[in-house]
Amino acid sequence: MLILANLTSATVLIYSQSLSIKTLFPNWKWLWALLTTIPAALLMLTPTVYDSYTKFLSYVSFIMAAYGGVMVADYVFIQRFHISLRDLYRQHAGRYQYLGGFNWEAYVAILLGGVFYFWTYNPATDRAGPLFVYLTAGIPTFFLAAAVYLGLTLLTRRLSVAQREGVSVGREASGS
Repeated sequence: MLILANLTSATVLIYSQSLSIKTLFPNWKWLWALLTTIPAALLMLTPTVYDSYTKFLSYVSFIMAAYGGVMVADYVFIQRFHISLRDLYRQHAGRYQYLGGFNWEAYVAILLGGVFYFWTYNPATDRAGPLFVYLTAGIPTFFLAAAVYLGLTLLTRRLSVAQREGVSVGREASGS
């Protein structure tokens, strides 16, 4: 049963990698896209990589916790459970247009979440920080990245609206 489970997992991974390659290079034939999975498969057979699987999972947790926090915060609190397909494909002035095409709020939140994760647990050295025993690393990283993203996004939206309307943010208008 274990062999069958590993085989089906590998099949899903090969399929998703092939789809990614075909998306990046649409003119490539499917055979070439499938052949790109061979180096990864050979790498997984080496003892060093195979024995470091828990480190690999820790790095995946680090990335997915911070990234997931930003994604959930954006979808639930910023987008309010609504995704506009039309704006997803609009190249200019769409709902998802960011300054220079770069959503810096998300990157800052992911970066700070990553720093927190590595402070809480460092997979490279396998050393746990003082909070790891009580909180682990992934769950608080998720919430920290979400909170930072929400805070920065709401702050920049408020500043952007105030700038468009010519209002000074955070100060009461003095009537003199």
